[in-house]
Amino acid sequence: MTAKGPHFRLEAQLRRKGVWPIAGVDEVGRGPLAGPVAAAAVILDPERRPRGLDDSKVLNQAQREEAFERIMASALAVSVAFVAPAEIDRINIRQATLAAMARAVAGLAQTPAYLLIDGNDRPPVNCASPSTIRTMVLRRMSATPCSVTSTRWRCTARARRTASASRPCVRRDA
Repeated sequence: MTAKGPHFRLEAQLRRKGVWPIAGVDEVGRGPLAGPVAAAAVILDPERRPRGLDDSKVLNQAQREEAFERIMASALAVSVAFVAPAEIDRINIRQATLAAMARAVAGLAQTPAYLLIDGNDRPPVNCASPSTIRTMVLRRMSATPCSVTSTRWRCTARARRTASASRPCVRRDA
């Protein structure tokens, strides 16, 4: 694990208080203004957290692929959702990002009791979450695997041009 990788302290504090499951959510695709916005929601197994995680922007492609495989092998639940370019044009990029995040959370096999969001806005979801978390703080928590996962699936969707605007494309149950 890198020195800048996630430390999961907040998750440990929440679990000690009986809050479980805890999901992280992150998006990719806001910056380029081309193609779909993807969001991933991940519930990690606290006993099997993958090593070597970091924000997707600091990992090279090979490291992202390795991290993605470790996340998919050890996560309790994973969901990825997209908002297609036509919907982005209709509702704006901010609302599209929040919609993708909400769809990803809704697609999880387990309903999270708490949601850690990488960003400044809370998506419309029915679980507890801080109202605002600064990105630099959150990259050290459960949203880190979401960054890797959403990046991987957005790249796959762009290559195949198969972005779905209505439901998650991945669902992994434990």
